[in-house]
Amino acid sequence: MLLLGVSYKDAQAQGTIEGQWTGASFTCPNERPRGMTLTLQERGGMLSGTLSADLSPDTSQSVTYKVRGTFAGTRFTLQPEPGQRMIPGTQITNIDGTFDARSEILTGTDQPSGCIVYGVVKRRLDTVDAPPPAPSAPQVVPPNAALAARVVRKPAAYWSGFKTATVKDVFDGDFGGDVGDSRQFRYLFAGYVETFSESCRPFLPADHTVLTVQVTNDLGTLDAESWHVDRALADKYRFYWQLLPNRAAGQVLMPNSPLITDLAAMDDAIRFLKVEGCQAPAVVQLRENLIRGSNGRLSLQQEARGGPVVPTFLNACLAVHDVSVSSRYHAVNAKAYCGCLDDESRNLMSPAEKRYYSEAFELRFTRNIAQPRELATDPNWAKFHPVVPRCAQ
Repeated sequence: MLLLGVSYKDAQAQGTIEGQWTGASFTCPNERPRGMTLTLQERGGMLSGTLSADLSPDTSQSVTYKVRGTFAGTRFTLQPEPGQRMIPGTQITNIDGTFDARSEILTGTDQPSGCIVYGVVKRRLDTVDAPPPAPSAPQVVPPNAALAARVVRKPAAYWSGFKTATVKDVFDGDFGGDVGDSRQFRYLFAGYVETFSESCRPFLPADHTVLTVQVTNDLGTLDAESWHVDRALADKYRFYWQLLPNRAAGQVLMPNSPLITDLAAMDDAIRFLKVEGCQAPAVVQLRENLIRGSNGRLSLQQEARGGPVVPTFLNACLAVHDVSVSSRYHAVNAKAYCGCLDDESRNLMSPAEKRYYSEAFELRFTRNIAQPRELATDPNWAKFHPVVPRCAQ
């Protein structure tokens, strides 16, 4: 079965099947995905173009077939032009499928081959060879007096009873766009969520959610814990929970164990809510900066002061794929796609690598890492590309 699907595309080519569908994968039974590109032109209901696929998952060498077919309403067909030699493992016979102009998702099947094709990006044909724009100058945010009026400040003596500097840094908004990569930040975040669930549940929004996680008890067996969580914090809490080491009850730790310091950040969240209560302006500020930091945004204080915005991986991705920002590539669900890439990048990329791709996201990621192997030149393609189709789904 040959399946073609698209998750994001050139916003200027919306509503038409015509274009270059790139960032695709071609997967036959019992083998890993290979790169693929499908280029289609449509004239009066007749389709023509090319389908290029890697010869194997481990090579950038590819085979290209000329294809032709029909398009009417939402239905399309594609067949290889006669006289071409089909390479085993890449042969196609007859693709029959549909194109949804509203969502711009193209799907099709080729029953004889058993191969699966998944597309990621569609570009308008007249932009295929166009160079990407040069990296833009950093965005400058003007000072915001309304936000500045909301800022809460604490004297230095206030923080003497806390175990780490992380809670103070987050409260004061003194963090960068990659703070979500910090283990102590993740533990502070988790500590805030769990403590608020235990001690401040009546003050949660009415539409809050309940998350259940598995923890190891002091007998070494699994118990289920349920937390009532503000929806604005739920997705990141669920993601951070998967990254946090075991916090089993009764666990014996060495004095120099990093987990001791990490757990101290959770203790700081507990102390902060015990001191401030559930509704104090200071609690509101910590919550807001936890949300901002976990999503790669400026802190409340940084936005209030204004100034140049250092690009983060998440914001750089949204600048390329969010239709409200970019006219070149439009993600069907840009926030979900870019949020997934951002979460995955925290495990795969070093801070220096994240900055590198963030500084020129379209050139270095969308038009390189996200492309089939045959179109990519980045030496890190094999390491980073597999997350692209996962996040596009």
